[in-house]
Amino acid sequence: MDSNNFWIVLLSVLGVIGGLSFVIYKLYFEKIKIDNDTLRTENDTLKVEFEKQKNDFEKFKFEQEQKNREDDKKEEKSLKRIEHDKKLFEKIIEILPSNSPSIMLVKEKTLNMFHSDELNDFIKVMNELNGSEYSFFDVELEDERKKLYMLINKFINDISMKTYSHHNNASYKCVPPEWESTKPELYKDTLDILHIKATELFKVYDEFVKFAKERLY
Repeated sequence: MDSNNFWIVLLSVLGVIGGLSFVIYKLYFEKIKIDNDTLRTENDTLKVEFEKQKNDFEKFKFEQEQKNREDDKKEEKSLKRIEHDKKLFEKIIEILPSNSPSIMLVKEKTLNMFHSDELNDFIKVMNELNGSEYSFFDVELEDERKKLYMLINKFINDISMKTYSHHNNASYKCVPPEWESTKPELYKDTLDILHIKATELFKVYDEFVKFAKERLY
């Protein structure tokens, strides 16, 4: 091979090598660009996802704080209602403790003759603690109170209709003692009815007290 051909071949080979190098170089930088674009896209995606997670967390945090505030309000409200119910129960029991004359009257059932003052505690609780403001928030406890008050009211009415002032002392109420000989059946029936009412009233009173203690303390 002469020198001219050698240089022609060499230049051709160098040209091919240069072309290949250029193509490789271009492909390399194209790949870098693609990789960078891919990385940038992934970074953007991660950034969006991070922002989404951040927003989700802030939303969760806000909702949780709001729920906690609502729970605190509910708990505070519940405690206030319990405190109200306790005070009302204590007011009722202050007038009608288990040893009050009215409760002892229905417990011992001395209804053939008794002092009219023994009804005073029943009358007082009906007059002083029977308005709408004197109701329990606890629904079941309120039902028990209504049942008790209903029986107290019925008992007072039954006493007023079935007993009379004693002829020797108007301070006493009685089933006319002369009925025992003149109207024995009426005398017995009247006392039986009053005793049944008294027994029922004392039972409901006792259940009310026990139920209230279980609910409130």
